[in-house]
Amino acid sequence: MLKRTLLLCLFTVFAAGTAFSQSYDMPINTGARMNAMANSGSAIVDGGVAIAMNPAGLANTKKIQVEGTFNQIAILMGNPANGAYREKSVTAYSAIGLFGMGVRLNEVITVGFLLYAPSGGGVRNKNVTMGFPVVPKDFDGYLVFLEFGPAIALNLPGGFKIGFVYRINYAESWSSLYTYDPSGSFLGQNYMYNTNHLSGYGFTGYRIGIQWDPVDTFHMGVSYRSYVKIESDGTSDIQPYGYPFDVSVNIAQTLRYADGIQAGVSYEFIPDRLTVNADYILNFWSRYKNRTTEMMGIPNVTKLRNKNVHGARIGAEFAATDRLILRLGFSWSSGQANRRYQNLLSMGAPGTCQVYGGGVTYRLAENWDISFAANYMINQGHVSGFDYVKGGMVAVPGDYKNNGMFLSLGLRYNLM
Repeated sequence: MLKRTLLLCLFTVFAAGTAFSQSYDMPINTGARMNAMANSGSAIVDGGVAIAMNPAGLANTKKIQVEGTFNQIAILMGNPANGAYREKSVTAYSAIGLFGMGVRLNEVITVGFLLYAPSGGGVRNKNVTMGFPVVPKDFDGYLVFLEFGPAIALNLPGGFKIGFVYRINYAESWSSLYTYDPSGSFLGQNYMYNTNHLSGYGFTGYRIGIQWDPVDTFHMGVSYRSYVKIESDGTSDIQPYGYPFDVSVNIAQTLRYADGIQAGVSYEFIPDRLTVNADYILNFWSRYKNRTTEMMGIPNVTKLRNKNVHGARIGAEFAATDRLILRLGFSWSSGQANRRYQNLLSMGAPGTCQVYGGGVTYRLAENWDISFAANYMINQGHVSGFDYVKGGMVAVPGDYKNNGMFLSLGLRYNLM
């Protein structure tokens, strides 16, 4: 009986972890200049922001380059997890940022660092109705996810640049959920309020990249990011309905951030005036077959059926004047969610994701730029009919829709 209750409470931990994983790989998570082009431009990205895309671009730093960006994200999610005849959508907010720096030591070596929050780094799900036979608006979740990376890049003969960053990750989550056990196995109660807090580090990641300028107006770039495994642990408090006390137990969870590649080309149709980028991404989510969550030494292995993510990004920047630069971008990706395995905790829609964006940079002074970007995301998918499949997973029928608005404001100092 106790094991059944503990597994029900693990649901809350898994809910927070799912929000964490489904938030990955949004193309709007770096600097405002690159966000305006939907993060295309792995062949020309420079400075500290390059550490998040292609660390070879760090070598493009002239002397000193410092950049900071604040990103505000609001995503309106509507999916069957909210339950029939109940609240149909919920807005998840994320306030995330980036701070990067590059310093050229000599003609060959440039060093730098980056501190930023990947896509879901500040996601907040509040008052979500999960659709269980308990009170509406029964789930809250909040995630902090940070990545720090010291980096080095080299300028090599023949227009080649290479870069490397070692990625240090930290994750912390808080979540709460009303759970329902019809057997009343825990102190004779059907209803319980479950709160969780986990935190952990991952030290296994790196990103490596190459940029090549075969001619002055044509640029090529490719980068690879390794996977990151984060082992987190914490506590779960279980409070039976109507009781003035709670029971605290230890919990642990293993999460993985998929490895992937990004490759692109950029061409200056009008040198130093008009540049167009085209990038391809491939992230290997299908390699991770399960997620393990443990409470009081009792493991619970949840099978995953993610798909690899394929994507295309295009963008352009046009220098209208010496002080004003205009940018546009579009991103398409296939999405990692699998239609046959959509379940109550699938925050992402099992369909393609499109992001439309644009922005502007204005040169405040000789070494100072301010940039603004706005992007709109459309992520939709449909699951028709229940589909019971191997491993206990079940496809929940319905329309999954996520619409998001991304606003970015950045400031850059560039000492030439």
